[in-house]
Amino acid sequence: MKKWSGWRTEYANEKYDAIIIGSGMSGLTAGVLLARHGKKVLILEKHFKVGGYTHAFTRENYEWDVGIHYIGAVHKKTFVRRLFDKITNDNLHWNKMSDNYDRMIFPDKSYDFIAPKEQFIDSMKSSFPSECHVIDQYMNILD
Repeated sequence: MKKWSGWRTEYANEKYDAIIIGSGMSGLTAGVLLARHGKKVLILEKHFKVGGYTHAFTRENYEWDVGIHYIGAVHKKTFVRRLFDKITNDNLHWNKMSDNYDRMIFPDKSYDFIAPKEQFIDSMKSSFPSECHVIDQYMNILD
């Protein structure tokens, strides 16, 4: 597998088994799996950095991510865990996050996101007692 950086006109003269538009998690995963099966793959990305929604940005001392940043249940051999193991040749090592895995901070209040899910729900309901029914509806939609 070659790693190329930047577009070159000679790429247009090459023959590919697959051309993937976008270097997000899906595009990179598909590219790796196809290449491992002997296919010649070209992955095109318009952004200056590959990874799609897997990277963070920092501006003026503030940092935020643009998408996926926590992956649950990888301590078990779930489909997602097996997929990560396959595309990384078992070279991705997982660390358990703190139960307080995230915090939303507003000028006048902050909210902790706490695992497991039941504790998160209890925390949200105690913060928004008049919204218990809506919180239950939201969690049912997620499930």
